Amino acid sequence: MLVGETDDLSNYMRTKILSTYVLGIALSLVFTVNRVVAQDFHFTQYDKSQLTLNPALTGSFYGDWRLYNMYRSQWGGVLEEPFTTIGLGFQKPIYLENDKIAIGLFALNDQVGDMGYQTNYVSLSASYHKIVGLSEISF
Repeated sequence: MLVGETDDLSNYMRTKILSTYVLGIALSLVFTVNRVVAQDFHFTQYDKSQLTLNPALTGSFYGDWRLYNMYRSQWGGVLEEPFTTIGLGFQKPIYLENDKIAIGLFALNDQVGDMGYQTNYVSLSASYHKIVGLSEISF
């Protein structure tokens, strides 16, 4: 075997290994990156939106049902069309003998001014509460 043949073989092997790594990284990026979103919705009084805070809080109130809406407008003084976030939620507890089961639905629309970016979000939640004492509700 000549010296030149060894160099050609090692260059071929390096190229083959490098192309395998590049192909592996490209395939993993294609299959793992679904969608990149730069904005996440948030509210000033986030504790009032229980279904986005923690789905286990569904039905953690006194009453037969609960319907609420949230609205936030940001950057109104700077932009022609401000960032707007609108949310609507509904919760309904179902009381059993010593337990409580609750269901909830939350829908949200988030628009980024005149940039054309919009997010719609709908979530369904359910929770189970064990009533420990009749004089108070424990969570």
